[in-house]
Amino acid sequence: MRLLLLTGAVLGLMASPAAAERYQAGGVRLQHVAAQLTVIPEDRADVDVVISPAGRLPAPSVRLEDGRVVVDGGLRNRLQGCRSGLGGEHVRVRGIGNVARGELPRITIRTPRTLDLSIGGAVFSSVGASSGGVIAHNGCGETDVADVSGNLDVALNGSGDVDVTRVGGALAAALNGSGALTVTRADADAELRLNGSGDLRTGPVRGDVDAVLAGSGGLRVDSARNAVLRLNGSGDVDIGDVAGAVDARLAGSGGVRIGSVGAGARLALNGSGDVRAGSVRGALRADLSGSGSVQVASVEGPSVALSQSSSGSVLVRGGRTERLSARNSGSGSVRFGGVARASTIELRSSGDIVISDAGRVEQLVDTGSGGVRLGN
Repeated sequence: MRLLLLTGAVLGLMASPAAAERYQAGGVRLQHVAAQLTVIPEDRADVDVVISPAGRLPAPSVRLEDGRVVVDGGLRNRLQGCRSGLGGEHVRVRGIGNVARGELPRITIRTPRTLDLSIGGAVFSSVGASSGGVIAHNGCGETDVADVSGNLDVALNGSGDVDVTRVGGALAAALNGSGALTVTRADADAELRLNGSGDLRTGPVRGDVDAVLAGSGGLRVDSARNAVLRLNGSGDVDIGDVAGAVDARLAGSGGVRIGSVGAGARLALNGSGDVRAGSVRGALRADLSGSGSVQVASVEGPSVALSQSSSGSVLVRGGRTERLSARNSGSGSVRFGGVARASTIELRSSGDIVISDAGRVEQLVDTGSGGVRLGN
């Protein structure tokens, strides 16, 4: 009986929360940690840490290093990933096995409202409303971020998931790896970077979007004011309606999808991929070098310039323009299904140029073996 009582007392001691420790620091770094984390931003200048240990894992240690609070889980080279199944979410730890999410140590950190937070390991995190700052999630697990009133720099490195509800200021979001990073809404400009096979998505962006995808992943933006899009690789970039201008350039075998455009578009493809756009108001320039295709549903604007120098195809299905320039120096095709008031046409290859209504033809150069067809 004494042994049972002693064992129960020891287990109760292990499960009891540690006393809160305060540190004169602005930033927090968690490393080699498997835990459940709650971050509470407050009007304060220090950092408060409370750890409730769990029986199967060592209690994380806390120290001050280079002006930052470091929480070390002591699991360097032992974390083998996060998994979910019928038994729920768990973390695989070498030498211990599967540890259920509910059995992980609980860490509560109170920080200044401007965040400087780096999370590393296998961590399931909840971050309260803040004024912004920097958040990095490295490894597996997930991080849920409540409303951010100011600028936010958020990065996901690895296979985890990061969800942000709303960003009131400028957004810089980077995903490196196979995870998923989602921002429900961004009220200012957004800089988006995706490297790898993961998925990066934002809801409506009220400012300008600067998006770069390198790899096989997917990048989605619901809508934007203006957009600059760059895709290098086999991934996909998908953006909804853009109120202003679009500059989209693709190099590789991926795909770019664009909704309606309100103030002109430049579309360039170098490779075997595809670029698709809905209706475009304003000037349109489309250039193709490769075996892919560029397609636009319609255009209404002062000028349209279509150029093709490969085996692919450039197609504008309809619309109206004051001036049309159509050039083909490859074996593919250039087609304009709309109406032009005046046209300049140049064919120097085995390809084709087809224009439904060229209007007044100011210049026609046909030195290739292909064909030029004007009219329906």
